Amino acid sequence: MRGGNFDLRGPAFTETCTATSPSPSLVCLMSETTTEGEKPDCGGGGGESRDLGPMATPVDGDAATVDGDGGRETTPADSTSIYQLKWVEWKGGFVPVITQNENGPCPLLALCNVLLLTDRMKLVAGETVVTSTALMDLLGTAIIENMPQDLSEGERANYEQNIQDAMASFPKLQTGLDVNVRFDSVKGFEFTSEIVIFDLLNVPLYHGWLPDPQEKEMHSLVHTCSYNQLVEMVISGQSEGDPNILQRALTVSNMFSILQQSS
Repeated sequence: MRGGNFDLRGPAFTETCTATSPSPSLVCLMSETTTEGEKPDCGGGGGESRDLGPMATPVDGDAATVDGDGGRETTPADSTSIYQLKWVEWKGGFVPVITQNENGPCPLLALCNVLLLTDRMKLVAGETVVTSTALMDLLGTAIIENMPQDLSEGERANYEQNIQDAMASFPKLQTGLDVNVRFDSVKGFEFTSEIVIFDLLNVPLYHGWLPDPQEKEMHSLVHTCSYNQLVEMVISGQSEGDPNILQRALTVSNMFSILQQSS
């Protein structure tokens, strides 16, 4: 949890990727680093993965070198914003998978990997590292290219505003997004500028924080609420003299404890 909102990271996503999935979903790639000999854990088939050469290693300081393209150097950058690429065999070709440089949530890599695996983003063949700046540039290009062409003047103005709002949120993608989940559906989220990024790219976003329908008291209490509404219920309930309100607050607080332990 961060700041009262739900922190996007892998364990909270429970959708299973199967061979029948039409395309990779965000859950497959949210926070796992692909290691040697593994293939990306996403639906749609694909052959066995294999490395296409040694990984580049960031140089001491603020720069990194790249094996591909004649050994050209990347633009100096903080080492935490440089990511190694692992090229894997995928649907008859080779596709780069961007790997994490440290643990934790990174929606930027998840989104870019989804676009790479669905052929909506390209990296130069032979590259072994990529910077966050380059990825955000490519992400912006992908959003613009995904813009429908048959919009009315009013719809176009609204769409362009959504693009501006989305791009303003790009820096947050490196460290995780604060989102307000709703407990009525795996697709339930409060619509924010962070969420609009996924909509503009047609990338589905899911969470696994759903109350068990068999727990009738819990389910009836939370299934129509958002996370922020339940936090307010807990805070206000602890200061109320009504034992029923206090009991509801304790029930929600216990649910949060269980969910946090599971994620």
